[in-house]
Amino acid sequence: MVTIDTSAHKRTSSDSRADQPIPIQQKRDRVLIFPKPKARRPVQTHGPRSKSNNAVGTITDAETVEHVAPAVVHDAVSLVRIVLDAAYGGGAHLAYAGGAFRHFDRTHWKPLSKEKLGRSILNHLPSAANRGGRQARTIIQETVDLLKMHRATGPDRARLDDPLPIINVGNGELWIGVDGSVELRPHDPASGLRYCLDVLYDPKAGCPLYDRALTEIFGASSDPAALVGHWHELMGYAAQPTRPDARIFVGWGAGNDGKSALAGLLTRLLGRDRVAAMPVGKLAGNPFMLGHLADKALFLDDDVAVGTVLPDGILKTISEDKVVTGEPKHRDAFEFQVRALPLLLCNTAPHLLDTSYGFYRRLFVLPCDRRFTGAEADRTLFPRIWEVERSGVLNRALAGLRRLVQRGWKFEPSEVVKQATAAWWAEATGLPSPNPVAHHVPGPVKRRRVAPASVSHTRQSPVGDLNATKANPSPNVNIRVVALGAGRGCTVHVQVGAAEIEVSLTASPAPRALPRQEPLRGPLERSQQRPGRSSW
Repeated sequence: MVTIDTSAHKRTSSDSRADQPIPIQQKRDRVLIFPKPKARRPVQTHGPRSKSNNAVGTITDAETVEHVAPAVVHDAVSLVRIVLDAAYGGGAHLAYAGGAFRHFDRTHWKPLSKEKLGRSILNHLPSAANRGGRQARTIIQETVDLLKMHRATGPDRARLDDPLPIINVGNGELWIGVDGSVELRPHDPASGLRYCLDVLYDPKAGCPLYDRALTEIFGASSDPAALVGHWHELMGYAAQPTRPDARIFVGWGAGNDGKSALAGLLTRLLGRDRVAAMPVGKLAGNPFMLGHLADKALFLDDDVAVGTVLPDGILKTISEDKVVTGEPKHRDAFEFQVRALPLLLCNTAPHLLDTSYGFYRRLFVLPCDRRFTGAEADRTLFPRIWEVERSGVLNRALAGLRRLVQRGWKFEPSEVVKQATAAWWAEATGLPSPNPVAHHVPGPVKRRRVAPASVSHTRQSPVGDLNATKANPSPNVNIRVVALGAGRGCTVHVQVGAAEIEVSLTASPAPRALPRQEPLRGPLERSQQRPGRSSW
């Protein structure tokens, strides 16, 4: 031990070294020997402590202190480099943006929690003998702070910038060309992809089970091939990240028709974590749900409840590329470009208040007329299709996407889709299809006030019963209308496309409230109720 006396630093005129400059080593020793007041407890690595009456206190040898203090700083900095080299590709696979870590896991970027990052640091933490007596938790926290500064990339712009034309699959990145063709490239962290489809790209893969299932689902339509092609285009459009054509897709059928199975297959292709599955009514009733659509590729309501009033404004917003503001609970608001393609499945058409052509032109209704009985329904078919034919399903989606790109990223509804869209519109709004060239007068549409729960109808197929055909030139629709007042009636005229439908109405008066009966009162009570008058 070396005890430093402050009187030893007094210089005299006889000292030959008084006028010489102080060596750097002695300056370093002085800094280490005289620390800041709050760090009075010295570092001791070996030997007993020596007592002294100096103002500074007892410390160890200056050479020992000089060795320990720089070693701790050196270990923290070197630990950052060790972790980056061993687990994160030398730093190329780790990024810090928007207050969160992300790491590249062979195929795409994933969120990285501080706990998982701390575990990686703990695996490379030096032994206790090389920590200078410091706790492991302290070193880990300091290393995390250093990694934040080292890998900071500025604001997170991935939700706002235009995405690259890539579909990320298990064995590479499918780059979409200007003609709709795809090129398979190796995974690259520079692409910035945050998802990966659970499927391998095989251009020669087929899917006979899937092809036969689609033919049976759309087989009752007048043009099954057109509906099969529309479905392939929908899947390819949902798999890629851009949304140039504003669309709201609707699957419409009476039930047990296969539309839920198709939606489930699309969910498997995109990944369940990229699908926002919820009732469509929650978009308007909960202000936090819009922010939930960030990083989602599909918004799905697989069973729209009867009597639902569609949130038309929000549906129009999420049907195309628009920058919106999300408001998560107990967190700051953020902006993102919504890319969640809306898909609604319904047995009966919901209520729609927006009767403008702007909403009508977004609709794309796929009718599902075939109804499978108990013996015909195969609940294991689509799980088997996903297990053995998923690469072929991807090829069908890519073929549909190619046709869509070659048409200028525009969906072209076939005649059967146009008829189904007009029928769905008539049931949802009670009005014929709007004319795109007609002059639209702003303001509410004048329609009779009928409570949504008071209107009911029965049908077997969304298109077959509402569209006039040669076999059924005058289809009938049973409607029950509850009049607003006793003895009041109304006239309902239904027109679906060019078909005129004669509707029979049954008017029932509203229940009449019973008159209020006053309780019997005695003479004294009547006198108290009418002051100033005697009961005698």
